[in-house]
Amino acid sequence: MKENGRLLRFLLFSMIFIVLNDFFLLTSSSFSEAFPFKSLTLPLKEIKDGTITLKDWELKEKGIIAGIEPVYEITDWGGQKIAAVVLFYNLGGSGVYKRLFILKNEKNIWKPLCYKDLGDRVKVRYLSLQNHGRIYLGLIEHKKDEPLCCPTKRILRVYEIRGKKLNPIHLSTLPIFPDEISLNEKIIGKRLIKRVVPRVSFSSHGKKGKTPCPSHCLFFSMDKTIILRVIPLKEFLDMWLREGDLTVKIAVERLKRALKGDRIYLRAPVDILPPRPGLNDFSILFEKISFKNGTGVGFIGRLTKDLLCVNKDELKYFYQGLSHDQKYIIDLEVKLKVLKDVPDYLWDCDQTVKGLKKQIEILQRELPKYEKSGFSPSIRTIRAFIGSISIKEK
Repeated sequence: MKENGRLLRFLLFSMIFIVLNDFFLLTSSSFSEAFPFKSLTLPLKEIKDGTITLKDWELKEKGIIAGIEPVYEITDWGGQKIAAVVLFYNLGGSGVYKRLFILKNEKNIWKPLCYKDLGDRVKVRYLSLQNHGRIYLGLIEHKKDEPLCCPTKRILRVYEIRGKKLNPIHLSTLPIFPDEISLNEKIIGKRLIKRVVPRVSFSSHGKKGKTPCPSHCLFFSMDKTIILRVIPLKEFLDMWLREGDLTVKIAVERLKRALKGDRIYLRAPVDILPPRPGLNDFSILFEKISFKNGTGVGFIGRLTKDLLCVNKDELKYFYQGLSHDQKYIIDLEVKLKVLKDVPDYLWDCDQTVKGLKKQIEILQRELPKYEKSGFSPSIRTIRAFIGSISIKEK
């Protein structure tokens, strides 16, 4: 019986080794080249020495298999280099445990500041350091009664560093991760930063001045001239309907109706989701544009809080789309620069309601003539960028 037990343990350990070794082989070619942590010593009280030292991000010896997940981030907080990494380790048996470490750089040596155990066989899908002391972690964890091999619960956890501890400050569902959204940044000519935005509830709406919205993925350029959101639709609808507010439901129904036929039956003010502080009182060049697995409506407009004349510096290209499976809203906002081809007289206007109405009529008639040469980025470029967006859940 003892021999059978030893054989079983050996086979089980061998299987884990093979799985983790495949992981090393798949990631080492690209990951290790840019990996900044050539040698890391981390506390691990589960082993005799109490610490574990990784050389070139991995360790396979003395019955221990360990390494760093290929999801990490380095930033600068108050002049101090800080990093977040996730250690995975197996000490025999079937468990593959995950531990989040926050590291600080002292004289080019990365030293652990604090850590948090994440559990056995959870999947780490997103990691970000933001707002000088907060760690955003996207995980797939286990639902109640789920087997350890196969977690399916997608969540966002946010921690805050307080002294030498990581304290949880936020927990919400996160149906989609940034790595499940692909797009071609080269088309638009700007690098887009990927982020996860935590849920903003109605209870905190007044305090933070932000629109209530579920946790979602955000992509933006450094100058904030391009902002793209991918928002889970059901969660968005549910949170507004629970408050008895039909704003989102009405906007989604209008968008669905607009997408049904060949012609787009929309007119200003056009609904923009998530709701913005302002009125979109001027819109032109309505068009249906499809992305890889969905379709939506694009147009040029503006957002204003006052009934003042349209200024060329206010113009933006908006896109509101729905995935074919109705799971996600695609919201794109691109700041437009009006080029010299567009004549200056279009912006002349009496600062009255009557003057604004007359100017809008002129703009709606004249601006479409400059669709090909009047804006930067060009409308053609924006269309191509939208067409590159793809959502593929992993």
